[in-house]
Amino acid sequence: MNRRSLFVFMSLLVVLSMLLAACGGGAEPTAAPVDTAATDAANAAAAAADTAATEAAAAAAEVDTAATEAAAAAESAAAEVD
Repeated sequence: MNRRSLFVFMSLLVVLSMLLAACGGGAEPTAAPVDTAATDAANAAAAAADTAATEAAAAAAEVDTAATEAAAAAESAAAEVD
């Protein structure tokens, strides 16, 4: 190939490459929006369940503490009587 033919070939190759790049490919379709109301309701229900479980555990710990304090008070009273 002579120099002029090579220059024309490379120029056409560059122009075609730029055209293909500018056109881009087939764009992927966007996903449908997700229903956030159902997700929010599920998250709220899970949070309520977690809160209820935490409060139940705290109440049980409070009952255990009260029972321990009552037993200690009874022992102190018994020791004072002796």
